[in-house]
Amino acid sequence: MGRFIRKIKGGIRCLREHGIRYTAKLLIKEAAKRILPESFILLNKKFRDNVLAGFEVYSDLIEEYGDDVTILGCAFYGTGDYYISGLFLPEWLKKNIISNYIFLTPGGSEKKAAELFPSMYGHLQNIQLLNYTKLRIFRTFVGVNRQNFVYLHHAFRFPQNPALNITDNQLMGLHGLNMVDFYLTYGFELPEDTQHSTPVFDSEGIEELFLGNQLQIGRTVLLAPNSTGLSRCGIPEKFWKKLTTALQDRGYTVCTNCSENERPIEGTLPIFIPYKKIVPFLNTGGGYIGIRSGLCDIISASSCKKVVLHTYKSKWWPDGKSVEYTGLKNMGLCNDTLEIEYSSLQEKMLLEKIFNFIAGG
Repeated sequence: MGRFIRKIKGGIRCLREHGIRYTAKLLIKEAAKRILPESFILLNKKFRDNVLAGFEVYSDLIEEYGDDVTILGCAFYGTGDYYISGLFLPEWLKKNIISNYIFLTPGGSEKKAAELFPSMYGHLQNIQLLNYTKLRIFRTFVGVNRQNFVYLHHAFRFPQNPALNITDNQLMGLHGLNMVDFYLTYGFELPEDTQHSTPVFDSEGIEELFLGNQLQIGRTVLLAPNSTGLSRCGIPEKFWKKLTTALQDRGYTVCTNCSENERPIEGTLPIFIPYKKIVPFLNTGGGYIGIRSGLCDIISASSCKKVVLHTYKSKWWPDGKSVEYTGLKNMGLCNDTLEIEYSSLQEKMLLEKIFNFIAGG
C-alpha cells in the first residue's frame, strides 16, 4: 500500500514540475515495458532509428528536388566507382528515360571524379555516410520495385538483403570477369557492348606548371604510390626509391603525386595535380607509374606511358585477382598500359620491365 501511495505522489510531483504531456509520455513508456515484450520494443527502436530516419532523409531530398526526381548513388567511398558510374550514366539515363536526377556523393575525391563527366554537372548532391546508410536501409524496407532511389553498385545493390546481391566474391576475376562487367551487367543492367561517355579535362596552365617546376616535357614521370583502399597491402617505399634513382639516372624528372598529408618519395618533387588536369599533365610529361587505385581509372584516358602496379593481397577482391578484376586493359578502359603484380622477390625483373616500357623499348 505504501509503495502505491509513493507512486501516486511521484506522479503528482512529475505532473506539477513537467506538465501533462511529459508525464503522459512517461506513463505510456512504463506501460509499454510491462505490456509489450522486450523484443518488440527493440524492433520498434530499430525501425525508428533506421527505416523512419531513412524516410526523413528521403523526404528532404524529395522536397528539394521534386516528386519525380530519381536519386542515384554507388559505393559511398571509391574514386574509381564514381569514375565508372560517370562512364555509363548517360546510357543508363537514356534507357530509363530519366531527366530529373541527383547523384549522391560524400564530396572530396569522389565528387571530383564524378565532376569529370557532363552528365554529372549540376546533379551532384553531398550526403553524410550516416544519412546515406539510413537511406539505403529505407530503400531495402520499401522494396525493389517501389522506390526511386537506385543504388548502382557493382555487387551489393541491396546491402541489407544479401539474397539480392552477388555475394560470392570468388566470381571477381574468374574467367576474366572484371569490375566493369559487374557494373554493366548487375549495377546498371546495360548490354555488354554499351559505349561509355568521355570525361572532360582542363589543360589550361599545364605548360606554365612544367616551366615553373622545371619539369621536362616528354621526360617527366609522375609516381602515385598511395592508395587508400590498399593502405595495408602497399608496395614498400624502398622499391619506389630504387625506381626514382634509376629513372633519374636515365635523365627523367620524377615527381610524386601528393594530396594532403601524403609524403613524396625521397628525391622526387612533391606535386598535387587535380583530377581535372591530370590527364593533360601526363600527356605533356609522358609517364605515369602508380599502385592500382581509383586514380588509375582516371589516368587511363591519358596517352602517356602508363605503368600500373597491382598487389597480390587486397581487401576488396580475392587475393591474386587484381589484374584480372581491376586491370585497365581487362576493364576496357585502355589497351596501352603495362600492368604488373608486384613481388618483392622479382624486383630486379620488374624494374627492368618498367624502364624498358617507359623508354619505349
